Amino acid sequence: MTGFNQQQPFINSGPGIQAEIVKRLNAICAQVIPFLSQESSSVSPSASFRTGEKHRSSSDYSSDSKKQKIDDKESTRYNEKSTTPVSKSSTPTSRSDAPTPSSTSTSALRTAPSKPPGVEALGYCPTGEWLAVGMENNNVEVLHVTKPDKYQLHLHESCVLSLRFAHCGKWFVSTGKDNLLNAWRTPYGASIFQSKESSSVLSCDISIDDKYIVTGSGDKKATVYEVNY
Repeated sequence: MTGFNQQQPFINSGPGIQAEIVKRLNAICAQVIPFLSQESSSVSPSASFRTGEKHRSSSDYSSDSKKQKIDDKESTRYNEKSTTPVSKSSTPTSRSDAPTPSSTSTSALRTAPSKPPGVEALGYCPTGEWLAVGMENNNVEVLHVTKPDKYQLHLHESCVLSLRFAHCGKWFVSTGKDNLLNAWRTPYGASIFQSKESSSVLSCDISIDDKYIVTGSGDKKATVYEVNY
């Protein structure tokens, strides 16, 4: 078997040779060291830039993922809120005790108070006890001033237009659209006499001695009546 014998180089270790070797090594180092320093300065910023870029990329990725999760949650909440009113409006709930428009209007018509009849004429008894009222509903009402006594007289067939008491207070007269002149006994309204004219009797008056009655009608006529009472 043939072996391989590696021979070590022979180095002369004389003082002159060693000094020459050190000199040459110093010259080589002087040339190489500036080049290495420039290479290291140009390499390290790029390495730090790449490292920082890696860190920024990972942080940006984590922030983007968090932002995406937040946006997903917000969109889910928005969808829930937006769909809830639609479901409520699509299926409205009706209250059983809520009145319908027809029932409300019907009840309002039923409970509405009727318009009271209008007062067309007033007469005050000279004795100070009675007040006679000529009504739009064809009636004459005689009311006591201090007591709840009340009488209703129904001889007129239309609206009562005027009313006047005699100065003695024992009787009074009333006229109306029915062309009638009625004389009444105070206060309960016994009929004394009745006269019918050709048109509505608009006004009346009694003389101070209670012997004459004068009326004015719609056909522009005045009529005088003599009273024997």
